[in-house]
Amino acid sequence: MDKLYEKLVLQRQSAIPLHYQFKQFIIDKIEANELHEGDLIPTEEELCKLYAISRPTLRQAFAELVNEGYLTRQRAKGTFVAKHSLSSKFVNKIMQFNEEMEALGVTHRTEVKKCAVENASPEIASALQLRDGKAIALQRLRFADGEPLVFEFTYIPYRLFRGIENLNFAKVSLYENMKKEYGLYVARTEKSVRAIAATAEIAEMLGTKEGAPILRIVTKGFSVENLPLEYSIAYYLSERYNMRLDVVSPDFKGCINQ
Repeated sequence: MDKLYEKLVLQRQSAIPLHYQFKQFIIDKIEANELHEGDLIPTEEELCKLYAISRPTLRQAFAELVNEGYLTRQRAKGTFVAKHSLSSKFVNKIMQFNEEMEALGVTHRTEVKKCAVENASPEIASALQLRDGKAIALQRLRFADGEPLVFEFTYIPYRLFRGIENLNFAKVSLYENMKKEYGLYVARTEKSVRAIAATAEIAEMLGTKEGAPILRIVTKGFSVENLPLEYSIAYYLSERYNMRLDVVSPDFKGCINQ
């Protein structure tokens, strides 16, 4: 067994449950790059003997680590460190995809699947308060470290951004061009998140199985004057992407790093 596991000394008198102490130890080692993708975790029997704890205690820790995407189990082979999951604090600051990936130290690229003017659905027309019913529809498949991460459908009002549909959004930024060429920018957003099962179309794009769990994030973007500028629906591969929220008391006087 790797001596790394001997670094954990369980605090048996602590109010923190033993399974949580082990779980946090594993998370800390993964985040510190002391445990890497594909590393084999010792067996339950070995760890129970090392820490003098019961199997139910250890199994609870393993189950939570698997459910949260840190570990993966392979029948007849064992338990392994899972593929790195990208953790975003996207709710704290408006960030474009490329900015978010660069902040996470991840290489990225974009494939444009569609960019055209079309008659908006009632849902889109209502969200963007369209007078003429026309929206620019932009569909992009986003890659992180060479693998599909998010399939995104973005709609913006045609009357405000005529001609922007002619740009190559695999190379240029939507937000930057909205601001630079049209004098409008997204000053605030409203986001809603749901866990859903991937449809056949979304699964094919993201390279996963139909019915696999994914995150559906709907974003409504508004100008300083509260004018609707953007309506986006993004489908994230949940096995590779998770969200971290900082929630504080209204009495807290400090600040949160963004």
